[in-house]
Amino acid sequence: MNRKERRDTEKKMGLTSHYRTLSRKEKFNLISDRIKYGKEKEKEMKENIRIYKQEFDEGLESKCIFSLSETIAKQKNIPMMDAIVEAQKRYKINKVD
Repeated sequence: MNRKERRDTEKKMGLTSHYRTLSRKEKFNLISDRIKYGKEKEKEMKENIRIYKQEFDEGLESKCIFSLSETIAKQKNIPMMDAIVEAQKRYKINKVD
């Protein structure tokens, strides 16, 4: 909801007239509560984004290791589990942070 829609909704619900009856102290408390709530929501969103990026990066890494292990298994004609271990070692050596 953008600012214009929020203001229209507040007018329809009669909140604007209610806000006029509040004292200065109550208004400032209301504003500070909204600021605190907004900062908490921002922290939550940043944490969610960080977790999503981490999961995405791990998924890419596992796909890379798996495809590398397939090529190693075909080239050296070894079992897949041994190829996965070797692919992980190679990936860690070649990985650039």
